[in-house]
Amino acid sequence: LEDIIFSNLIYNNILPVHSSALYFKGRGYLFPAWGGVGKTRLLLNALSMDSVIISDEWNFIYQQELFPLDDNVLLMYYDIIAHPQHASLLDYYRAKLFRYFKKYNIIVLRVLEKCKIILRCKTLKVTDLRGATVSPFKLDKIYYLQKSLVPHLLKNDDSHSKVSDSILLNFYHERESMF
Repeated sequence: LEDIIFSNLIYNNILPVHSSALYFKGRGYLFPAWGGVGKTRLLLNALSMDSVIISDEWNFIYQQELFPLDDNVLLMYYDIIAHPQHASLLDYYRAKLFRYFKKYNIIVLRVLEKCKIILRCKTLKVTDLRGATVSPFKLDKIYYLQKSLVPHLLKNDDSHSKVSDSILLNFYHERESMF
C-alpha cells in the first residue's frame, strides 16, 4: 500500500525523501541520507538550539515547501547511547545490550526479535523532545549526508544534478520494492 501511495505522490509532483529536516532561525534545511548515516543524531544535536522545528525519516517536498510525514523520531540504539536524556534508563540499557549482542552474539538478537523483544530502537513523539515541534515549512537548502565522511555535506556549489542523483539513489535504496 505504501508503494502505491508513494507512486501517487510522485505522479502528483510531490517528492518523498528519506531524510531529516530542521527549521531554525527562519531557514529550512533538508538532510537526505541512507539509514545509519546520522540524520537523527543531527536533529538531536540541534535540540540544544532554541525553538526548532524538526522532522525525521520521511519528508515530502512540494513547490519549495517541506511537509513532514509524521511527528515521530526514530531513535536507533546508537542515538539512545549518544543522547540518553531522550530515553528511559531501561531503553538506555536495552540499547547497550543490543550493541553488545550485535557485536558478540547475533543469534541472541535473532531469538529476541522472534519473541518481539525490541532492543534496537525506540520511537518518540517530537513533542517529547525538549523545544521541538513539527509543522510544514519553506525549504531553503538541501545537504546530502554521506556516511563515508559523516557529517560530510555536499557543498552549496554542488550541482542540482548531483544532489538530485543522490536523493534518487537513496529513494531507490529505501523503497526498492517499488521497482
